[in-house]
Order: sequence, then structure tokens, then C-alpha cells
Amino acid sequence: MNEQEIIAKLRVLEEIKPRRDWMKNTLRDITGQRTYLVNFNFLKTPAFSFAILMIVLVALSWLGLFNQPKSDDFKTAVLEIAENDVYDYNYYLEKASKVLEKAKTIDQTDKKSQVVKEAKEALEKAVEKLPSHPKNPKESGKIVEKVKVIKKNLAALGEEAKELTKPTKQLEEKTKEMIENEIYRIKVEAELAMLENRTLTDEQKELLKEAKNDYNNQDYLSALEKILQLTNQ
Repeated sequence: MNEQEIIAKLRVLEEIKPRRDWMKNTLRDITGQRTYLVNFNFLKTPAFSFAILMIVLVALSWLGLFNQPKSDDFKTAVLEIAENDVYDYNYYLEKASKVLEKAKTIDQTDKKSQVVKEAKEALEKAVEKLPSHPKNPKESGKIVEKVKVIKKNLAALGEEAKELTKPTKQLEEKTKEMIENEIYRIKVEAELAMLENRTLTDEQKELLKEAKNDYNNQDYLSALEKILQLTNQ
């Protein structure tokens, strides 16, 4: 991770304030020395954050104080956690697409292998972070379009990118699952709205209540099953 990427992460996290006692303990763990903090009011905010810690890590890195193995491990762990918090599936889908596009223009086998490896990592991260339940149909459409671009770029590389077949297949399957969930969600919402105006028996009311709970828990298939059971009574 280069300096620009670290600075970008700091900007995202800059509004979050750390708890005073956590900050003191963390600084002591890093430096091995007792740390005294000035009693500013913002340090009393009871929220957990990496913002100040990230600044400390960057400063210590520039000062060459991360030469001990323990410090290196600690810095790596924190930066990895920060990256997981900042970068979402959109970032990794876009990264995979751009890296595959770049791979098509590379002739040297060794350089292309490195780019393909980078694309594989981005695809695996995208699969990991892709939501089962998108925010809305528009978001689903954007994801589908990005997956189509990735598949197109992958097809252009042919055998040179065969190791990307598995993560790409996983991405397709998860995208399909996401779309199915979106269809179920829309169907359930429509059915629930219609049932609100119907006269129901006590048993049907109980099923409707269970269907609403399933909907709120984003278990749309179970909600739909209960709705079908209700309407068939």
C-alpha cells in the first residue's frame, strides 16, 4: 500500500473519534513507552476508530520505527482491517475490470501473469463482498453490467487467464443469487401490500405476521412461501 492509498483511507476515517483509554493503550503497545495524552474534549467521545491510530502508524513508519517484527505485524493487520472497511464490492468489481482490460495490452508473459494474479485477487474480494440483497433494482443493474464487462474482458484473454475461471464463475453464481433475491423481495412487497386490505382469519393473520418477520430479516423466499400458504387457505 503506497502513501497515497494510506492518505485516502485517513480521509475516509477522519470524522471518527477514538476512545481515550483505547488510544493510550494502543500507543503504549506500539512504542513500548508510557504515553500521556492532552485532555482535549474530543478524546472523550465513546466511539472506536482507526483514524488517530492510522495517523500514528504513518508517522511511525516515516520515522523508521516499524523495524521490529511485532510492529510490522501490527501495522499490517491494522492496514488490512482499514482496507476491508473502506473498499466495497464496487471498488473490486471496477478494479478487476480495469486490470483485465490492462492485461489485454501486455505482451510479456511474466508481466501478464502478475496482472492476472492481481485480477484474481480483485475478483475473489468482489465475490466476498458482493451483497446477497442489493439496495435497490438500480444497484442490481449496475452490478450485472460490471460482471458482463468482466466476462467480456476475460473471454478476450482466453487461455492466458484460465486461472480466473473459478472466481469469475463464483461471481456469476453470486450475482444470480442476488438477482433472485431481488425478484423475491419485489414480489413479497407487492403481496404484503395487497394482503393489508384483505379480511383474514386468525390463522392467516399469524402467517402474515410471520411473513413480515421473514421480510424484515431479508429472508424473502421464506416470506413468499408463507404468503402462498396464506392465500391458498
